[in-house]
Amino acid sequence: MNEELQSVQDEFLLSLAEVDILLSSAEACTKDEAKYAAYNKSALLLLSGKFENFVEAVAEEYVFIVNNLNLRSSKIPDVMKLHHSYALLNKLENARKNGQDDAKKILEEIGAVWVTNVNFNKLDIECKFNYGKHGEKELKKLFIPIGIDDIFEAVEINFCKENVEDDEKLQKIDFKGVFNSVMNMRNNILHQNASPNLTLDRIREYQGIFKMFAAALVVLLDNYYTQLIPN
Repeated sequence: MNEELQSVQDEFLLSLAEVDILLSSAEACTKDEAKYAAYNKSALLLLSGKFENFVEAVAEEYVFIVNNLNLRSSKIPDVMKLHHSYALLNKLENARKNGQDDAKKILEEIGAVWVTNVNFNKLDIECKFNYGKHGEKELKKLFIPIGIDDIFEAVEINFCKENVEDDEKLQKIDFKGVFNSVMNMRNNILHQNASPNLTLDRIREYQGIFKMFAAALVVLLDNYYTQLIPN
């Protein structure tokens, strides 16, 4: 396992201690409906924020470790070269205003990844959510530039059911459904002052599923990275 990717996952898991503090506070005041609801809503908001920070960080780390491989440009996945080039082309218009030198540098860098087949370690790929936008489409868009067309299909997580036949023990978790449910509640809490019927057990379930998704995502990215390492 790549140490940098593992470190991002470890930091995410450590950060969830703050969610646990809120859940412990909720557990201590189950008879006070107002406080109980407030702690649970706060825990959900914090959990969703921590998860979004994690997926941004792990995508950025993946670009960083690919750059560290200093691959020949012909060995860099086309999708990463394309999104790097898109970013450079967006800068080209401003470069024209600053004179020919800046524009030439941008065009030379585009040529370096598509034509000259040199060692290249300057991939510049945006790995951030668009400000104010959350949800299924945004999560998918975040990972497309690094080669994952549909993050919900690429990352599969399962849980083991008890007291069933061996061939039925593993059951796939509908992470897209869980993610959309959490984000819908998040948006309703923040933008409509809603008070969803949240329980401690439900938030702990969400937290456990997010942890499993994070672990499976890191394994997937590590596999992608390993395939790029020159023999």
